[in-house]
Amino acid sequence: TLDGRPVRPGKDFYRRVQGVFQDPFSCYNPVFRADRVFDLIRRAYHPGVSDKEWAGRVEKAVRDVRLDPGQVLGRYPHQLSGGQLQRLLIARALLLDLSFLVADEITSMLDASTRIDVLNLLAVLKERGLGVLYITHDLALGTYLAEKTVVLRRGRVVERGDTQKVFGNPLHPYTRTLLAAVPRLNTPWTEAEPLEGCAFHEAGSPDTDLYETEPDHFVACAQLPDCGRTSA
Repeated sequence: TLDGRPVRPGKDFYRRVQGVFQDPFSCYNPVFRADRVFDLIRRAYHPGVSDKEWAGRVEKAVRDVRLDPGQVLGRYPHQLSGGQLQRLLIARALLLDLSFLVADEITSMLDASTRIDVLNLLAVLKERGLGVLYITHDLALGTYLAEKTVVLRRGRVVERGDTQKVFGNPLHPYTRTLLAAVPRLNTPWTEAEPLEGCAFHEAGSPDTDLYETEPDHFVACAQLPDCGRTSA
C-alpha cells in the first residue's frame, strides 16, 4: 500500500513513486542530450506547462540536486560524470509529485567522493519528507542513510528493525556474517562468532515468520535453511 491505499501501477502511481538505479550511463541514450529525460517527463505529466515555466522548474530541480544548470543542461551523457548523471535522474524524479524514491545500488558505480555527495543529497531529501528505499550490499553506506534496515537472504527477510539495533546487536547468523565481512581499521579480521541458541525458537511457538526480540527488532529462525518452521 501507499499512504494506506492499494498500489495500482499506472500513471498516477509513477507520478509519486520513482526509481533511480545502479548504472546511470545505461539510463541515457547517447545520441540525445542528457536533459532529454526532463522533456520526457514534461510530455507525459506536464504537457500544459509553458516553456518558460518548465525551464524554471527544471533549473530548480537541478539546483536542488546540487548541480549548476549552466554546466549540465544541454550536454550529452559522455560529457558528464557518473555522479552528475545520477543526480540528474534524481532531479528528473523531483519534477513529479514524488513521495517515494527507490534507490537501487545508486552509489556502487560512483567513486568514493561522489558517493558521499549522492548520499548526503538523499539525506537532505529525506529531511524534506521524501521516503527513500535504499537497496545496497554496502553495509557501511546503509548505516549512514537508513533509519530502518531489512536484511534479505535468498529473497526472504531474516532480520529487520531499527538500524542501530540490527547492526549493533545482530541476532541472525546471516546478518552477523555480513557484518563480520566489513573491514575495520586497526582491527583483526575475524569470522562471526556462532550463536548458541535461536531466539525464534527460544520464544516458544511464534505465530509469525519473525520474532520480535525487542521493540522494533525482529529475527527469523537461526537454523535457516534447515529449519522448516519458518517460510524463510
